[in-house]
Amino acid sequence: MKKAKASKLNGRRSSWGGILLPIQPSSRANFAATLKLAEGGDAAAQHTVGVAYHKGLAPLGTPENEGEASSSATAMAVHWWTKAAAQNYAPSQVSLGTAHYTCRGTGHGEPNYDEAVRLWQKAAASESPDALVNLACMYLEGRCVPRGGDTAVRLLEEAGTWGGLGDVTADLLLANLLEVGGAGVAKDMHRALQLYAKVREGVGDCRVILDCRSKC
Repeated sequence: MKKAKASKLNGRRSSWGGILLPIQPSSRANFAATLKLAEGGDAAAQHTVGVAYHKGLAPLGTPENEGEASSSATAMAVHWWTKAAAQNYAPSQVSLGTAHYTCRGTGHGEPNYDEAVRLWQKAAASESPDALVNLACMYLEGRCVPRGGDTAVRLLEEAGTWGGLGDVTADLLLANLLEVGGAGVAKDMHRALQLYAKVREGVGDCRVILDCRSKC
C-alpha cells in the first residue's frame, strides 16, 4: 500500500483526525504556503487545503453570488480530499466519504453510499475512529451493508480504544445505543452509565454528554 507523503505542517490533531488549520481567514500568505505543499503532493497539506475550502477560509476569487461561492468551495474541498485519499490519507478518506454520503461537492445528483462505505472502510484499516463510527451508523441503518447491531457495537467498542475525540464520540454513541436499545441491541443501562461516566471523566463537562444525547 502506497504511503502518504509526510507532512511538513505543524498542527494539532483535530476531531476528524486531520490537522487543525494553521491559517486564519485573513492569512492569505499562510494559505499560499500550505497550497504550495499540497500542489507538491503533501497529503496532509492537501487535506488541510480541503478543510480550508470546506470551512470557507480559502480564497475563491469573486463569485457572483453566495450560493455559487459555497458550491465552488465544496467542490474544491472534494478535489483536494480526493488527491489525499488517493495517497491513503485516512482523514481525507473520512471527509471524502462524508461528501459522497451527503452528496455535497461530488458532482453527483444523489448520495453514493457504496463509495462512502468503501472510503470509510479504507480509513478504518488505518485506525481512524471517525471512520469506525460512521461505519457503525451504516450497520445500524443497514445502508449498503447488512443491518447488524452487534457489528455496530463492535465497531464502536474498537473506536473507543483509540483515544482522542473520536474515542469520545464512539463512547457516547455506544452509551446512547445501550441506553435506548434497538437495532438488535439489548438495553444495558449499567454499561451505558459506565460509558457516560468515562466520557464525563475524560471531557470534564457533563454538558457535552447531555448535548450529544439530545442529538443521538
